[in-house]
Amino acid sequence: MNILATSGRRRRPSAFELLFGVPNEAVAQASGSVTLLGDHADYSDGLALAATIPQRTGVEVARTTDRRVTVVSDLVDPPRDRFE
Repeated sequence: MNILATSGRRRRPSAFELLFGVPNEAVAQASGSVTLLGDHADYSDGLALAATIPQRTGVEVARTTDRRVTVVSDLVDPPRDRFE
């Protein structure tokens, strides 16, 4: 694990690095949204009322040497799951 920043100063490892031992390769975030009415009607050219909400979701990913995927969340119990 390389914890030296370009300035030569030590940086703190991210939570991702602490969990998996490697830095993330990509990060993505999306804002939350809700459809207040007409969710199914939108597909048939009906009216729909969608709105964004302040909640967000995010992911960090890194490749592995096997075909296993590990998912970690602080919102579910158990917080970690693995699958192929």
